[in-house]
Amino acid sequence: NIKCPLEKSGYFEVLGKCYFTDTIKRNFDDSQAHCKEIFPLGGRLFEPRNLTTNKKVRENRLEDFSLYSHAFIGITDRISQGSYRYESDNGQLTVSQWNAVEPNNDNEHCVTICSSSGDWCDDPCSSPFLHICERTYNLL
Repeated sequence: NIKCPLEKSGYFEVLGKCYFTDTIKRNFDDSQAHCKEIFPLGGRLFEPRNLTTNKKVRENRLEDFSLYSHAFIGITDRISQGSYRYESDNGQLTVSQWNAVEPNNDNEHCVTICSSSGDWCDDPCSSPFLHICERTYNLL
């Protein structure tokens, strides 16, 4: 029986799924690798597939993020400039929550949650930011 270890720091649950975040800043690739360490059976950066989940995940960690900065999620346009896709399957986005002037830089290929309302920004993949991991298998 695989439960979300909510008693451990950084883990939280939203709509039956397990998530993790910490306060260490990493670049995009290190963040993605960290998610695979946290959830060896299918961890990845959070890929918001609907606005409710995007909002609830953000709300869940509001206190943490307001103290720090942007947090990487699993969306990039690294394969094709300007075409933002989910990192795990290169799938088209099923939801979009760009901040007013974003995406705004052709040299920024990774996406962060960058506001308290859960809006997204494009940011440099090499920059150190927070990140949000999700576990892709459901709780038993």
